[in-house]
Formats: sequence, C-alpha cells, structure tokens
Amino acid sequence: MKNIEFRGKNDNGIWLYGGYYSPKPTVCFIAADNDFAHRVLRDVIPETVGQYIGRTDKNENKLFTDDIVKKYITLYTNNFDNYTLGFVDSEVEFEGYVYGVIKFVPSKGYVIKKLYTEDCIEGGFHKEKGYMGITASRTEKIGNIHDNPELLEAKK
Repeated sequence: MKNIEFRGKNDNGIWLYGGYYSPKPTVCFIAADNDFAHRVLRDVIPETVGQYIGRTDKNENKLFTDDIVKKYITLYTNNFDNYTLGFVDSEVEFEGYVYGVIKFVPSKGYVIKKLYTEDCIEGGFHKEKGYMGITASRTEKIGNIHDNPELLEAKK
C-alpha cells in the first residue's frame, strides 16, 4: 500500500511531515507518521500544505507540490534525412535549465509548471510558460514557494 505523505508549515516556521487532516478549509493538521489513532495532530498553515508526489530529485530529496525545481535540458535541431531515414547533422539549439514549480494537473498528473529558463549558451534568463515532465536524473529541488518566493522571478 502506498504511504501518502504531506508536509505543512506551523506558525513557528517549522515544516511538519505526516498524514493530512482538515475538518474545515481554514483548519489543517498534520499527523506525525500518519498516526491518526493516537490523535497526535499538529496545527499547520493551510496554504503551506503540499503532497509528496512519490518521486525524488537527482539528489534523492523528496519532491512535494509547490517545490521549486530546476531541470537541465538540451534541445537539438532536427535535420531529417529521407535517404537514411534518420536525423543527421543535429546541432545543439538550446542548453540550460528550466525553472518551475511542481503542480498537480488533473489531465497530466504531477508536472513542472515552467516559470523561466536559463540559457547556458547565450546567457540570460527568459520567461517561460507551459508544463513539462519530471525527470529525476535531470531535476534538482532548489526550494519551495513558501520559503523561497524570490526564486519565482527570473534573475536579471
């Protein structure tokens, strides 16, 4: 059976991990180690609650919704050769990082909602929109929207 884990931040700024219980939309609790039987519920700020997505980044850090990540990508030009029926003379078109936030989209599952890119060839940062998949070996957790809101904006 899959263990569903959540995290939430309490009023003291401490992250708590465990099961999730919310009797009303304005009240949320995290149960230590999913221990609802003993009623060990700890109050958390509802807006900070995030669910573990069942995956880790390249450094084995657990990924939760609202985590900010960067993903290394390389895009190539695709020159298709009809004679060999393959791609030839492909060149690197873009190499860099996509920065984004982990979100759940009903039609896609857990994805990275793109914020901006960092171009390692030409330099600079550029705003970005859309979604992309999470590749553990290329994705690195760099913060979350609650502790690191400055990461939501592209550097200049």
